[in-house]
This record gives sequence, structure tokens and C-alpha cells, in this order.
Amino acid sequence: MGLSYPLAKDAHSALFSDENTLCATQAQAFAAADARVSLITEWLKPPKEDIEAALDKADNARANGFVHVYEDKEGDTVFAITFWKAISNEEAKAEDAKINEEKAARAEENTDDIYFTRPDKRRERFGLSVRKPRVRKADPRQFDLFPNPGMPTPEDPPKPRKKK
Repeated sequence: MGLSYPLAKDAHSALFSDENTLCATQAQAFAAADARVSLITEWLKPPKEDIEAALDKADNARANGFVHVYEDKEGDTVFAITFWKAISNEEAKAEDAKINEEKAARAEENTDDIYFTRPDKRRERFGLSVRKPRVRKADPRQFDLFPNPGMPTPEDPPKPRKKK
């Protein structure tokens, strides 16, 4: 079964909402609210006299996946409730600006750029621990497959030295 979230103005009304306000997608919530919506999570700590009713509603709501029940340090029950909340035009503009900033930051920097085309930026970003690759010297005992002219090869080994 998929997750469905209620359309509400706060966590308390989301917990005590009926099945008709549940929306699985943002498009459904937008159509039901006739306003822009955002999926948010709020913590709810009901008073002791309302805890039984809240636990009964939370047990029914767990099937839809929008309520999680926890305990705080004192042992009191705390609910994490996720719901669709209608947002104002100012909040919508701020949310759009944040999304556009994140898109611009992702477009500006690419992992390939950091690691392959701009190693100086990589060193700048990750510090001096990222150094230029070390070039190892060849082992002098290793045969050279393409020796300089006049040097011995495996096919033409050096001649033994004569003692005088």
C-alpha cells in the first residue's frame, strides 16, 4: 500500500483528520486545497488527558504511513506527523528561489570538472591532502622493452667482460 498524507493546517488537525482528506501525491493535494502545498513534518506532544484518543487515531493512521510514535526522555508519547500544508504566495516564492539556487549550484559544478578538468579546484576544495599523483621511478632491474640504440637487449645481451 502506498503512503498517503492528510491535507491539514497543523499537526493536530492532521492526526484527527478523516480518510477523505488523504492525498497520495502533490497534485492531488493541490487539487483538493486549490492552493500550492508543501509536504512537512511536525512533532506533536499531546496533553496527558488526550493521549488515549491520540494513540487510537495514530494506530489507524499508521496504515497510511503519515504518523510515527516515539517517546521523549521523560517517557511521554510524541508523534511525528507528516502532512500536506497549504502555503502562502510568499512561502511559495521563497521555496522556488531555494530550488533555483540549488539547481544553479548543481549546474555550475560537475564531479567530472572537479576530478578531471580542474585538479587545482579539487585541491582548493579538499585541501592539501589531495596531491598530485606521484610518478614512480622504474626499477633498474626491469628490462627495458624499447632500449636506446647501442644498449643491450634480451636478444643481444651484454658481452662478458674480459679480465686483464
